[in-house]
Amino acid sequence: MVAETRQAIESVRALQRGGEGPPPPGARAPPDEWPSLRDALARGSLELQHALRVAIVATAAALLAAGLHLERSYWATVTVILVLQPHAVATVRRALQRVAGTVIGGIAAALIARTVQQPLLLGPLLFLFAFAGVAVRRINYAVFAALVTPVFVILAEMNAGGLHLTEARILDTVLGGALALAGALILWPAAISSGCPR
Repeated sequence: MVAETRQAIESVRALQRGGEGPPPPGARAPPDEWPSLRDALARGSLELQHALRVAIVATAAALLAAGLHLERSYWATVTVILVLQPHAVATVRRALQRVAGTVIGGIAAALIARTVQQPLLLGPLLFLFAFAGVAVRRINYAVFAALVTPVFVILAEMNAGGLHLTEARILDTVLGGALALAGALILWPAAISSGCPR
């Protein structure tokens, strides 16, 4: 919340000055020089901590999903990798966007699968969803997730021959998002929050 408040204050100041606004919370300033691999792997480096965090949480997600016998267990692992960010603020935002977008997209996928039966109509519709989703990805990740979820779910359901994967996609995404949040808050949380922009 502190980072969000700081972001809002800096945005207002930038508007008053007519200058460029601050980078979004969790964004990293461009480096003065390219970091070396030795710097990235140095003890206590943000990159090393984040790499370890992603590896630990993604492995935990894969093991948990396998233990629960989830049908598309890789969806939970992929969610962890996509949601975890180097900074806690960015991780929380991405988790909320990913889960909300997937739930909305899952509902849309169920409606599309039940109402559009003709492949000649379904193909162009999925093309439009994929096109629009990728176009807005950098603008709003939640909208991106909502638009591409029907594409993945419907294509997977067509290959699986059923309409049961919407629920699996939502549950796997919620599981992956929850694990990513837990990883961001438990594994080196001080280092994550200290990296927020000032």
